[in-house]
Amino acid sequence: MANAAEILVLAHLHSADNLRRVALDFVAGNLPAVRRTSGYACLEKVAHKEVLVQLIEAIANSDSY
Repeated sequence: MANAAEILVLAHLHSADNLRRVALDFVAGNLPAVRRTSGYACLEKVAHKEVLVQLIEAIANSDSY
């Protein structure tokens, strides 16, 4: 949980699409807890807006979150 957001960003930066999808689903499904981690701050940086958009879309397109 503590490094889920960081893994998501790293997967995005390294074009690791399978890992990015898994990390995106995990972060979206556990967002309240992930937001409390220090790793979440790196998602909020300007350089990672694309990842935030993907996260919002994952939440919006899913009935489970």
